Amino acid sequence: AKAVEESSLDLLRTVTPPQSQKLASAPEALHVLYILHRSSLLSIHLAEVLFGLRSPTTTSIQHLTNAANASERVALALTGLPSIHPDAPQSQIPHPPASESPLMKIFTSAPSLNKPATSLLRDARRTAAEAWNLMGVLHEQAEGAKPEKALECYERALGWAGVSADRPGAVADAGEGILETDWKVFWANYVRARDAVRGRRQDKDK
Repeated sequence: AKAVEESSLDLLRTVTPPQSQKLASAPEALHVLYILHRSSLLSIHLAEVLFGLRSPTTTSIQHLTNAANASERVALALTGLPSIHPDAPQSQIPHPPASESPLMKIFTSAPSLNKPATSLLRDARRTAAEAWNLMGVLHEQAEGAKPEKALECYERALGWAGVSADRPGAVADAGEGILETDWKVFWANYVRARDAVRGRRQDKDK
């Protein structure tokens, strides 16, 4: 399984994305984004295989990072958002999760592209959430674990998986394509890491 996953990823990486989305046609852009998302799925599977083979945790985390970044690029591209945080365009700070941003009009206005683009956006958000959640789990389990790092991963997973609550102070709900069972797992992991971080801070203050 490891060899197959690695060979598949090598093949997908040979696909060259357009130099600029503005220069690519909508069908071409959608095709490239679909392939990019497939690479993120393979990266998650490879991370799981390597973890099962007891490879270094850092190796699995790197593959999950690649998966999360690829999925986020797909989701942001489909909604026309930049990959870098809009408040710091000259930095390398990634754009915050955008689980509710609408699909770009170049996709919604084309009947043949609307449905596949909508499905790809949903799947990319779900894959990003899954990758970040798994990273959080590995950070918690790793030797010399840092709950702060795990909490950051869980927060980003929730950001991609959920939608804003209807009223202030309410807990967010699972977004489109996110199973309720998965949402509960993401939320439980977040709460556990959040409480662990709070506990460490309280211990330091004593």
